[in-house]
Amino acid sequence: RRYDLSWRMLAAQAYIESSFDSVALGDGGAMGLMQIMPNTWREWAPVVEMSDPFDSYSNALVAAVYLDYLRTMLGKQGRPEAEWMLVAYNWGIDKVLKHLAAGLGWDELPPESRQYALDILQIAATLPAN
Repeated sequence: RRYDLSWRMLAAQAYIESSFDSVALGDGGAMGLMQIMPNTWREWAPVVEMSDPFDSYSNALVAAVYLDYLRTMLGKQGRPEAEWMLVAYNWGIDKVLKHLAAGLGWDELPPESRQYALDILQIAATLPAN
């Protein structure tokens, strides 16, 4: 609620990222439930006063504040949609901003990044309301 994000989307993202494994370690050092990269953790964990990347609540909260930041940045580029926010989480905000600055759109994104976002949103849409 704090960041106006759908809990269904966050749950679907946790499933895609780590299969709900709070102690998962991924490629490049991605950590925890939401597979947050170490640099992202170092930047955003202090914002929400979290210290343990392997605590599920802490990891999800850092992911949420970061997603909110991504949505804000992309909103300034005319792309506030959840799909773009999720692509930026997966592919990197710098790559997405360069992509947009080059006048490229959704269809020119890497297929795996598009699919990542679409899979999350599709799973989220299947979760019950309560």
